[in-house]
Amino acid sequence: MSKKFEPNKKRIAAVVIGVVLLMYSIVTIVPFYFLGVRSFVPTNKSAVFHLVPPKLDGFNMDSTYGNLATFYNIDLKKAKKTLGIKGYINPNATWRDIAEDQNISQDKMIKYFNPYIKYNGWITILTDSRILKSLIMTIVITLSSLIVGGLLAIATGSVLAGFKKRWHSWIYALYMLQMIITPVMIIIPVYMILGRFFGLSNSYWALFLLFIKGGAIPVMVFTSYISGIPGTLKESVEIDGGNRLQYFIHILLPLMKVPFATFSAIMFPIIWNDLLQGLVFMNADKYTLVPMINSLQGTFTTNYQAIYAGLGLSIIPVLVIYMMFQNLFVKSALSGAIKG
Repeated sequence: MSKKFEPNKKRIAAVVIGVVLLMYSIVTIVPFYFLGVRSFVPTNKSAVFHLVPPKLDGFNMDSTYGNLATFYNIDLKKAKKTLGIKGYINPNATWRDIAEDQNISQDKMIKYFNPYIKYNGWITILTDSRILKSLIMTIVITLSSLIVGGLLAIATGSVLAGFKKRWHSWIYALYMLQMIITPVMIIIPVYMILGRFFGLSNSYWALFLLFIKGGAIPVMVFTSYISGIPGTLKESVEIDGGNRLQYFIHILLPLMKVPFATFSAIMFPIIWNDLLQGLVFMNADKYTLVPMINSLQGTFTTNYQAIYAGLGLSIIPVLVIYMMFQNLFVKSALSGAIKG
């Protein structure tokens, strides 16, 4: 009887695991779905929860000239030029009054403004030159920091992995100490060092130097992996007349794909989503992506469509990177189990 019911138990277990994985996938995807929905919800309806993008009535001709720019970040100079509006316009004047005074067709105004009402968030994000600049600089800083920071961490790990004496452990412990010292705790002295002494205030070099500095996580990842590499590899290079640099380039670096994937999977979101250091070290004209999105909050009102669209834009490169290198990330996650 036990043999007869054994296939049923396996089938039930497979179904249960499948259901659990399905529920986990749904829970993981749901926040991204609602982020997409919110990017199509206008500011005046942002206080209401929406399961799907709401159906909008379109442009309201009774809205005032000033409120349109405030709520939708519309370039009124461009709008006036396109619609043929001339002279000074009272911010409290309605667009219906403007159409009558300027002898402009209301249908022309409605046709022009409707896309801004429905897709305002994405139009604001994709047409704002500041957003494009911040996106490009964020990509440059993130990739360069990962490459240079990874190389420096590999070099540090190769040295620490060779330490054998008891007092050497104190050096490793100094790196690990950074795990309990958060950036916000030392942001003021770091700003004084980089900003005042080195003159790197409002410079992308400040962020680059902060991201490539030796940290607890990179050193821990590479030191633990390199310590498992047989020492005979280095000895064989020395026997053949090679030096440490040749060993580092030709032997060590090719073996670092898996730990580098682990390092990248951990550090990429941290660097990409940095807000604090971007706000402290950079002015508004040089904000990276997340500080730039944060700056879309206004004094009197906030364009939530643009903010949610910006957050969606910031997530897309992260998803692309993970999809492109998912095999390496899986190998890095399983490397400890394989070694065991």
